[in-house]
Amino acid sequence: MKTWEQRKLGNYVIIKSGDAPSEFVDGDEPYLKVDDLNNSTVFQNSTKHTVKGNAEKMIQSGSIVFSKRGAAILTNKVRILEKKMFMDTNMMALTPVETDLYFLYFLISEENLSKISDTSTIPQINNKHIIPYTIYLPCLMEQQRLGKVLILLSNLIAANEYNLKNVLSIRGRFNLPLLM
Repeated sequence: MKTWEQRKLGNYVIIKSGDAPSEFVDGDEPYLKVDDLNNSTVFQNSTKHTVKGNAEKMIQSGSIVFSKRGAAILTNKVRILEKKMFMDTNMMALTPVETDLYFLYFLISEENLSKISDTSTIPQINNKHIIPYTIYLPCLMEQQRLGKVLILLSNLIAANEYNLKNVLSIRGRFNLPLLM
């Protein structure tokens, strides 16, 4: 097995930023805004907003999206797009190239984006932060194996949290004791 190698993130992603709302007209294509990240966990498949625009500017499914400007960076909400969407200017997308999507998602999620942002009055992340950012990568096969395990664990945790929430809700409605 090869060792993990130090790499520049910019060599393993295609970076895209969103477009201003003025670029669009009313339509039926999903338009992702920063506040939409609050309504999902790992996967982003819906948004409250729809527009019509140049299809070439849509962000591809399988891209990793996050806030690139403002206090929302500090919340570190990173998501994977499940379908193509347009994005607003306060968002950034990284589409993996020659690297595993799930591995890269967990790597970026754990990095805490506020560490790489400008520390000015308004935190910002731009291409100049992403391109040279150093990450450690194993070979692609190991990335795929790790990514698969991490996403399975994440799904298992989410399912258990959902079940626990339902049990507690039922318990509360009927005033039942919690058995442990």
